[in-house]
Amino acid sequence: MTDAAALPRRAISAIPTMPNRAARASVAMECRLAPEGIRQNGDGGFRVALDFHPLDRPDLFLNASAGASFMLVAVELDDDGEPKPPVFIGRPGQNWDEMKPAAQAAMRCRDAEFRRFLTRWAGEPIETVEDASDAVCLHCGVNRKRQITPRSQAASLWAELDSTFRYWQLRGDLP
Repeated sequence: MTDAAALPRRAISAIPTMPNRAARASVAMECRLAPEGIRQNGDGGFRVALDFHPLDRPDLFLNASAGASFMLVAVELDDDGEPKPPVFIGRPGQNWDEMKPAAQAAMRCRDAEFRRFLTRWAGEPIETVEDASDAVCLHCGVNRKRQITPRSQAASLWAELDSTFRYWQLRGDLP
């Protein structure tokens, strides 16, 4: 098994040639997220279980040697099997500091690592995006994340919380 921490971390926006690379894919298969879905490994990485149709044998994976690397391109499908449009909170490729604080908060709340941080910071389980959103709103003194507007008290409180999160990411502990 590969240690997820040993894998390079690359943001999708940092791979400008991804569409070209995806076009060169050797195989395309439809799959579903298995009932056991996604679980976190002890090293902080994730294990994803996928179900393939019996006629779509994933030979590419079955014949690969242990430790082989793959680039996966995923498109979520709607109930009719059509690709769902991507949901962008900020503009694609937008710098973090250029984003509005509400967009930053929304992105952080979707991040499992941020939710782990909030659990440690708040001292209670923060397991879902909704839990994270509630914790952020409570801290910032607003009812909804969209009320965290630039140059407001809520934005200052958000920046302080985000800074504490980044410190926790680097140091593994709260300041």
